[in-house]
Amino acid sequence: MKRSISALMCAACLCTSVWISPFSALAEEPTEEETTPVVEMPWSKALYYDVIDENGNVTKKPFPESQIMGEISVIVHDNPVIVTISHHSAEGMVIYYQDELKPQEGSAVTDYRYALSYSECPQDPSQFETVYQADFLNNIYASAYTITISALDTKDTVYTEEGIVIADPHAEDTISGKTQYVYDLTFSDDEENPVQAEADAAQFTPDGGVVLNRHVQMLWKPRHPGDVNCDGTVSIADIVLLQKYLLGDAELTTEAFYNADINQDNTLNGMDLSALRANIWLTTIPCV
Repeated sequence: MKRSISALMCAACLCTSVWISPFSALAEEPTEEETTPVVEMPWSKALYYDVIDENGNVTKKPFPESQIMGEISVIVHDNPVIVTISHHSAEGMVIYYQDELKPQEGSAVTDYRYALSYSECPQDPSQFETVYQADFLNNIYASAYTITISALDTKDTVYTEEGIVIADPHAEDTISGKTQYVYDLTFSDDEENPVQAEADAAQFTPDGGVVLNRHVQMLWKPRHPGDVNCDGTVSIADIVLLQKYLLGDAELTTEAFYNADINQDNTLNGMDLSALRANIWLTTIPCV
């Protein structure tokens, strides 16, 4: 009888494990947020100020955390991009960040985070030549940020957004937390619409902050240096075509011009021809 009870209990345990284990596996499966690496980028030098001691020595000290009330998040998928974030104010334009971003090794997606100080809310806006306004804010601001995103090796594929305002929580009644702009980058082969962006409405967070999401889709069309005739290979035929162009005996398409500009100085001359000749010392080189 004891053996029968033990056998039944073992069977029950096995059945239970069969039914429970699939749900356990589902529960432990990581979410997209958990699998996407988040990289906190080093603070810009513009977010530090000089401190002079009694001996005249100057050291750099970061802004107080209370002044870092904004963040730009750039989510990179698969391909590398160049990101520039600049600040515009009455004193002029300052580049805060300029980086080449690509997904971290082992992940197709990486979320890069940039810290920003809040924008300046002027006492008298009429004194400023340029002022900025955002739909989700009550006040006018005298400074703002601009982000520019370009796909590496892809001509004319550039996304720019100006007038990025980081709320001053001391001036806004509805915002006490951070302002976050999120740019989720994906790529396509749509040449008719090389850059597309969807702007979502501002979403307020429980902690008094605000998040604005942008889904940006960019054309991915890598350049093929040396492939002047755009046939997918680099060969003697490309040298001949470039020579004809330089002599005024041939025309080049935009893509051909871009490929022929070996040193990427936006002009075609003998330097590009020499570079192309120097690279063709083997047989035909496939473009990859």
